[in-house]
Amino acid sequence: MSTLHIKKYPVEATDRGGLKSSRYEKLQVSYGVISKTSYTSGDTLVFGDVPARDIIRATIVVHSTNPAELYIYPGTAVSGTLALRATEHEDISYVIEYVRGTGRVGTNLDQGDLLKVTVTTSGVAAGTASGDENIGATGATGPRGATGATGVA
Repeated sequence: MSTLHIKKYPVEATDRGGLKSSRYEKLQVSYGVISKTSYTSGDTLVFGDVPARDIIRATIVVHSTNPAELYIYPGTAVSGTLALRATEHEDISYVIEYVRGTGRVGTNLDQGDLLKVTVTTSGVAAGTASGDENIGATGATGPRGATGATGVA
């Protein structure tokens, strides 16, 4: 087993690239609540006014009896549409932490990360399994209930 050094740019054979960092001034947070009267099941939420060059972490929660939560971490493929399934149609809270880019994010990947999430509510009675599932660089990484989030659609 070797000791690997995580760096911005690999130099030696034991170095691995990919380290990212940001100064506090470039970190920005967007957050809010989407009222349950503002969306319907199957709608896609597009966070087009979030000028994210790089999403650091995002959490989207449907406030149902068994909350459905979608966690997005570095390495998550956000070029497609992520899916979040909940048992009930309730308010949605979101917090998106990102490194600010310039301009408005569009469909061109060179302009930054465009976060799109399709929310589906099943109407399954309360008391079912939790809707938690973590989405990370390799897809689903955490426990999943019967109505959890899915990865890239």
